[in-house]
Amino acid sequence: MDLRHLEITPGTHPLLIQLSHCYQAHTMIPSRQEMLEANYTMPQVDGHCSLKGLVKQAGYDYDKELAKAQACMDRAMEDDTND
Repeated sequence: MDLRHLEITPGTHPLLIQLSHCYQAHTMIPSRQEMLEANYTMPQVDGHCSLKGLVKQAGYDYDKELAKAQACMDRAMEDDTND
């Protein structure tokens, strides 16, 4: 099925329009080597993606946030056992 050249009219079903978007022209994702050769840079990325790195980019300290979440969970568990 080739929907790349679908003519969209007022009568075209909305789901068919969404489906046709899947068939739009695209290119392959470049390899790491190709990005290095093109001097492609991303801020704060060294070729590896980690949860800690993503959290840091969002402006949070992963370990502090984890400790806060654990403290909240501990308090909630204490409240449940005291009831």
